[in-house]
Amino acid sequence: HINLSPNYYWGPLFLSKKNKKELGIYKFINLSKKTKKKIICLGGINKDNIKKINLIKPYGIAAISYFQN
Repeated sequence: HINLSPNYYWGPLFLSKKNKKELGIYKFINLSKKTKKKIICLGGINKDNIKKINLIKPYGIAAISYFQN
């Protein structure tokens, strides 16, 4: 049996209308160095900051608004 599910969901990664606080890129990088678990980023991801996701290399993203637009 292979477990493909992530171990952590971290967010909100960026600020948005709904999210007044953010984890941010640098905090994400620092926290992810402390674990070997798979991490899914969520919160505040949009077309303006999607390229920043490539810099942090999460296991995946969860971005409802991004995919609806």
